[in-house]
Amino acid sequence: MVSTVQAYSDTLNRFSIIPPTGWTTKEGVEGVIVAFLGPQDPDIGPVNINIDIQQTTQTFENIIKDTKQSWSDAYSNYSLLTDRNLVINSLNGHELKISYTESGTPFMQDSVIFLENDALYQVTYLAGPTTYDTYSANWLDSLNTFQIENTQTPTDSPNDISFHFELTGLPFLLLVIAVAVVFIVIVVVLVRRSKASSSKTYLPPPPPP
Repeated sequence: MVSTVQAYSDTLNRFSIIPPTGWTTKEGVEGVIVAFLGPQDPDIGPVNINIDIQQTTQTFENIIKDTKQSWSDAYSNYSLLTDRNLVINSLNGHELKISYTESGTPFMQDSVIFLENDALYQVTYLAGPTTYDTYSANWLDSLNTFQIENTQTPTDSPNDISFHFELTGLPFLLLVIAVAVVFIVIVVVLVRRSKASSSKTYLPPPPPP
């Protein structure tokens, strides 16, 4: 079941999701924005739900095509189990459920991919074959709470400031300060994401950007 207390929102307010009750939240684990770690699986460590975002200029159709090809090339014993469009909270997405083996370890993975304003969102459930079905209801309950909160890209702005004033004097100074603040935020986010987890957690590679 999902938590009834509070949804998780990432630091840039790009998305929110309610994780399963009792699962541990880890940010910046092996390159993803956030991972929710559940009970231990005998093969892969904790089962997990994880989320990543990438900027892309590809069409949604090409993203799906390239993702399937990339995973097929990367994994042994690869099998595509589900390949379909779906809608979550009015968001058009695509589900790719696969099974595969990596370094002798068997995996079951269910990923749902969304594309909003050139931002690619990948929400994934990962488990071993012996525990996948056990926690699949937790995964589906959590997935159904996923929402994209802010669809603006980092370079978007609500209004074109050139229509309101010339960038000289005080407006120019304010712009410089704003750029500095954005730079500091980016540095903080990168530092947080660079922290490695103390225990091994298997996570899937994101789709090609």
